[in-house]
Amino acid sequence: MEENNVDNDINHGCHSSIRSPTMELTPVQEVVPNQKEPDLEINEWRQMAEVVDRFFFFMFVVFLIIPTSTILGIVRLFKPEL
Repeated sequence: MEENNVDNDINHGCHSSIRSPTMELTPVQEVVPNQKEPDLEINEWRQMAEVVDRFFFFMFVVFLIIPTSTILGIVRLFKPEL
């Protein structure tokens, strides 16, 4: 009597640790996602990060050079000659 209950439980999926020899297994290729797709996504984010890094680098250079040259130019104009 107990064996029938176990067989019913297996067929209904209640006991996942017990496998029936008649159960079909799915191929691993269908279960595991394609590994190339995440690599493409990582490369896209890496390219985006490079663009953003370059943008902020050039903004830093511009905000550094323009005020520096302006301050040095203005100070030079108003410097008393000795």
